[in-house]
Amino acid sequence: MKTTPEPVETPQQQSQPTTPAPFSLSLLQGTWSGELIYPSGPPGVALSVSFEPFEVGRTTNGRGLDRNGEFNTQSAQFTHLSTIDYVGMITFLQIYRSQFVGQVWFFVGTVRKATNRIFGEWYDSPQDGRQRTGAFNLEHSGSRSVQCVNSPPYTD
Repeated sequence: MKTTPEPVETPQQQSQPTTPAPFSLSLLQGTWSGELIYPSGPPGVALSVSFEPFEVGRTTNGRGLDRNGEFNTQSAQFTHLSTIDYVGMITFLQIYRSQFVGQVWFFVGTVRKATNRIFGEWYDSPQDGRQRTGAFNLEHSGSRSVQCVNSPPYTD
């Protein structure tokens, strides 16, 4: 009985590592709703944030609302991450329009793959000496999901 040798993979036939699908910054634009959790713990308070379009290498702005009133978001920026769980990281500043004049809160969160959620932490303005930190979570209010889509790859 004649046996046939097993086929040998040539370098061209070997499987290549898969490249993650590209991410479209346009998916971050729009209204996000969720909660702001204070250091005293849950339950959180309602939080809504809207971002203008994001662009590579630039910051963007927006607006928001929580129990303390309306605020502006400034210096919002997205940083691409290549991990199994995250698309990237988003940072922004929160500045109230009518109260807490001169105080700035800093937010940093991760944008999860295959979901339309951002989870992170916020840091209170140290101007009044409190130096509080807390957590936040946001979900995109539109029907769009923050998933990788067929668009040009994210590049720096």
